[in-house]
Amino acid sequence: MSNYDHMGMLHDTAGNLVAVRYSIYDAGPDGQDWIDAVEIRFEGATASVYAEPDFDTIRLELGALTVHEGCYVMSATMVEPWVAAVGRSPTWIWLLTNQQGYEDGLRFEFSMSQQQEELNIIT
Repeated sequence: MSNYDHMGMLHDTAGNLVAVRYSIYDAGPDGQDWIDAVEIRFEGATASVYAEPDFDTIRLELGALTVHEGCYVMSATMVEPWVAAVGRSPTWIWLLTNQQGYEDGLRFEFSMSQQQEELNIIT
């Protein structure tokens, strides 16, 4: 399935945001760690977003996070930007494509309801 297919399924089944975890690559004592993947857990679905370094793209999958070798997991639920979106549902999900045609980002808009004007936007 494509990123678009997964986005549609996620939007239709998600419900409210419950938790977020990062898979972080451990670069060792002399390097800088970086986020390798993000798990976004909703009431009705879980999505995991993976960085594909060989192609400079992202891959969205429905399901729990797979932690790659050399990575550790950290909860991100109660940190910015996620903490403001907890308890809200995704009203819009976008797949971002750069000028070279690579799908390399996602954007979520969270709100309490479809009619609510206050949005939490995470890119």
